[in-house]
Amino acid sequence: MLHNDTNRRGLRFLVVVVVALTVFAPATATAVPSPPHEVFGTVTDQNGDAVSGQTVTVTGPDGNSYTATTNDEGYYDINVPAEDYESGDTLTVSVDGSSETTPFSSGESQEFDFMIQVDTGGGGSDNGGDGGDGGDGGDGGDGGSSSSGGSSGGGADIITITGTNPNVTVNGEYLNAIGFNSQTALDARITVNEITTQPVVMSSNSSFVAAADITFISGDSSDVEFLRLVVPQSRLDELNVSTTQLSMAHLNETEEQLTELNTTVREDGDTVVVEAPSAGFSTYAVLAQDTNVEQPTEPTEQPTEMTDMPAQTTEPEPETDDPVDTTAPEQNDEPTTTGGSGPGFTVALTLVAVLVAAAMARRAN
Repeated sequence: MLHNDTNRRGLRFLVVVVVALTVFAPATATAVPSPPHEVFGTVTDQNGDAVSGQTVTVTGPDGNSYTATTNDEGYYDINVPAEDYESGDTLTVSVDGSSETTPFSSGESQEFDFMIQVDTGGGGSDNGGDGGDGGDGGDGGDGGSSSSGGSSGGGADIITITGTNPNVTVNGEYLNAIGFNSQTALDARITVNEITTQPVVMSSNSSFVAAADITFISGDSSDVEFLRLVVPQSRLDELNVSTTQLSMAHLNETEEQLTELNTTVREDGDTVVVEAPSAGFSTYAVLAQDTNVEQPTEPTEQPTEMTDMPAQTTEPEPETDDPVDTTAPEQNDEPTTTGGSGPGFTVALTLVAVLVAAAMARRAN
């Protein structure tokens, strides 16, 4: 009996422990901190070169700020603690006069890339003298901000692009800048020429907005995954088009036609950034589609007319069949009628007479 009492006390103790753990478990779970809002990206100069040592600041609505310094590749990463702000609070990300805003969201991870103006001191000469075009290499650092006009080719300054997200300032008639995006760091020399007239004949439902011819002199152009063309908002206002009408196209030089690409468009202050996957480098153009063209209305009416036609042809068919069906039974009924004096009736009487005579003969015997 003592042994059984001991077991019962042990079971009661275990029940108490389980109940206690169940009650206090939620309190332990709520103690886990929420993930921060992460902000990261790269800072490059007007030539697309990474800028190191730049201070990037994230400022909250209460005035508190969080900072990070860009590394040799121009990269920065800032975590804003979740317990400091509520969802929807405005965060401002800034560096050297450029800024972006975003609503705070716990666990959010956002990329903000900045291009700032840096005094290069005539940079770009590091690659001057390489190859046949080396004579122009000395002005490569300024080429990004001065190239404009023309349709392609000779006389263009050679520009050096490095990093994973370089930008080239164009300051042309219809283009402000060109950007490249790559998962691996680029190290290439390119030429950029703005094109101010449509490169080929286009369809009637699209119009020319801007274009540039891009040539890789050295470096691996296949590393580029996305290309950005930055167009001033004033150009869209001039053409009376909206951002929803824009698309990027790549010139197929063999077939001499523009092929539209999967395009994303976003507004950035007084400019519009048009981005699409890279399709090799030659000419890229920004087009505006005419949304007033309404061609699909005519085909939608034709199927309704065609579906009505079979209904009209099938209705008369039962009417033409009725006389045929009603006359057929009348013709088939005539041979089946029987009378009281046909050949079958005579045979039956004869058999009855024979049977009666046979029966009378048996009785007589």
